[in-house]
Amino acid sequence: MRQAYADMAKEKGIENVLDKKTQKKINKIIKKMYKQRLNKEFKIKTEDYVDKKSLIDKILPGDQSQAPLPAIPMPKVAQIPPQINPQTGLTRTESALLSPSEQVIARRT
Repeated sequence: MRQAYADMAKEKGIENVLDKKTQKKINKIIKKMYKQRLNKEFKIKTEDYVDKKSLIDKILPGDQSQAPLPAIPMPKVAQIPPQINPQTGLTRTESALLSPSEQVIARRT
């Protein structure tokens, strides 16, 4: 995995996130997991191992201030009235999906 992360960082032109500090944290988690019993409460807490600020700095290097996105207007959708068959008094969907007794009820409403 170390080699895969190194290759990916080189290929993408980004910093290798699997540095010594991260490897130490992973080793601490592994050590704690060896002592974890299956029928006991989970010992590992994410906040003990993940520093949100450093994570954001690695994902978004440099200045995190960014202009807000422009307002996007809602699209206008044309309301097409259902096409009713003059012979049956039902739409194509109603004719296809309703049973004959349900079709009689639909014609009345």
